[in-house]
Amino acid sequence: MKSLLAPLLFLALIAAAPAPSPAPTYDPHSYDDEAMHFQAPADYVLGGRQSVDSTKLDKATTVAVWAKFPGQANQRTLTITLEPYDGKDVTGYEVYTENELRGQIDGVFIGSKTPMTLTNGMPAYFLSITSGSGFDAMKIYEVIWYDGLRGVAISVRGRLGEITEDEAKAVLHNASAVRFPRGRL
Repeated sequence: MKSLLAPLLFLALIAAAPAPSPAPTYDPHSYDDEAMHFQAPADYVLGGRQSVDSTKLDKATTVAVWAKFPGQANQRTLTITLEPYDGKDVTGYEVYTENELRGQIDGVFIGSKTPMTLTNGMPAYFLSITSGSGFDAMKIYEVIWYDGLRGVAISVRGRLGEITEDEAKAVLHNASAVRFPRGRL
């Protein structure tokens, strides 16, 4: 009798135990950190993502990359880059970004820079940039902001003539940010 009772008690305990909660779902289109959220469009494929300690950034660091039409001539590449910045506001970061682009990319032309806000009201800039010439000419659109600790750039790039400003705005629109939470780290 004793041997029959033990398995029944065990089965009763298993049936009464709460079911384990499912693991959180991994969304390959989302990027989140302490001070920002970005949602890439569904037709972009995640190429890679990494977590970094924003308080220890020493240079511009790409933390996420997606592609649309990967490997094709009309590929669009979407990136998020974080970098240390000691300035005071987004206007200073915009000027800094322009100077950095001119120093890094040959034949860069900044066609426009428009003040804007992210989806939650954080001040930002929308930049339209052209680089290269001939068949190698590229069009880059960026949304940049400063969160009190770092400069953030979300950019989409493609061949000149294949990516439009309207397309870029649709790709880059789903970003929100707050001042970096220095006291919580």
